[in-house]
Amino acid sequence: MKTEWQFRFEAINFHFSKEHKYKGTSEQALDFGNGLIDNFEFEARIEPEKNQECPPGVEQVGDLYITVALGLKEAKPLAYWLAQYMTQQISFQSGQFRINYGLVSCKRIPETEEEAQELGDRLYSVEVHLEEIMPSPAFNSEQFQKNVRKPIDMRLLSQFNDAAAENNPIKKFLGFFRILESLFSGTRQEPLKTAFKSSDKLRRNFIELFPNRNFEEFVNTAVDVRHRCAHLKLEKSFGYAPIDPNVDKEVRPYLLALEELCASCMQDI
Repeated sequence: MKTEWQFRFEAINFHFSKEHKYKGTSEQALDFGNGLIDNFEFEARIEPEKNQECPPGVEQVGDLYITVALGLKEAKPLAYWLAQYMTQQISFQSGQFRINYGLVSCKRIPETEEEAQELGDRLYSVEVHLEEIMPSPAFNSEQFQKNVRKPIDMRLLSQFNDAAAENNPIKKFLGFFRILESLFSGTRQEPLKTAFKSSDKLRRNFIELFPNRNFEEFVNTAVDVRHRCAHLKLEKSFGYAPIDPNVDKEVRPYLLALEELCASCMQDI
């Protein structure tokens, strides 16, 4: 049984002049959550679309196909990993290569008559990942007039807005954390965790925002995550790379809390 995975892509600041096909073989066993996979082979095909209207800022769109000799369940983590790997390699060499994971299709390819009979007409599978679009809030003039009366340092305002606009969760986390460091930074004699925990202002704002959460635990985890966001030491398996699945588990859950905490502390004057 083979499966062919189709990913939509966008090419930014470069383009493909033709279709490209590749074959590859692993040189070492890899574990994608379903146990070790030894000596797997795969095929990759890049099919750019010509004369296709593209979104603003995008030079070209098309499809990336990944084919592996595994069933649907076993192939999924491998196919996604290969798509990410090709994304990083192409982006490093040519420009920004971006995959839309919101709609991914998979075609089962039977290799024997028995597999064909078992599948019947159930050859295709589609995964759709939807995100609810919330209506944008209206401008609050009264709140704006209250805010402009507070002497908030414009450097902190620019840092907050830059972090809020950032899409990369690692950079976003570090951007908001810089505000807390600026407001409640420690010294060589007083580490960050101690400085944060000893700040009555930080503690008060946190408790007002999150009365059911533990302040000390939040500080301990946030500072540890900050270190892993700021430092990448591959030989010690320390730090987050952008494709690290732990980013979704350990970084993203803190982004909204950090943003709200920074905004609250900045206005607490």
